[in-house]
Amino acid sequence: MRIRDLSPQDLAAVLAVQRETLGAAQWFDSDYRRLAEDPGGFVLVAELSGPVPTATENGGSCAREDGPRTTEAARSPEVAGFAAFHQVLDEAELRNMAVASSYRRRGVGTALLNEAHRRLRELGVKRIYLEVRAGNAPAIQLYEAAGYRRESIRKDYYQRPDEDACVMSVALPEPFLRLPGGGRPGK
Repeated sequence: MRIRDLSPQDLAAVLAVQRETLGAAQWFDSDYRRLAEDPGGFVLVAELSGPVPTATENGGSCAREDGPRTTEAARSPEVAGFAAFHQVLDEAELRNMAVASSYRRRGVGTALLNEAHRRLRELGVKRIYLEVRAGNAPAIQLYEAAGYRRESIRKDYYQRPDEDACVMSVALPEPFLRLPGGGRPGK
């Protein structure tokens, strides 16, 4: 898996992942383009590369005597998830994030958060905020595992279905200063 910046070719796949994720904000492709072009914004995608076995007619098994078959489309990179962030001064907000249902609980969300945290820390961000549906226990568990803590509740923040939002945040540690020769201060 590789975490990289969104490219225009990823938009259809990002929208497909978003549509299958009930808790994700339902943005338009123009929303992602605008955020990616904003100096304070970026959208990351988790790309899976390599051949993906396809099902055969015999009961859906991918195995064959001569090995798994792949289609040409399966050889191209596949977007397993995405995360959209926006920075203002020393704070940032996770605006939208989703992982394809077939890749959940496989470390995709964690990898997206880790890369975003690394980038934002290098940009001088000290705290990241997000809102998540109060009933989205898997997402809340992911964020808590990444160090986010619950700050407050926003009543009736979400619609269709109506639901409260849990506001969460995480403080990012300051990056280590690198001294000539690769050492850290005080070492």
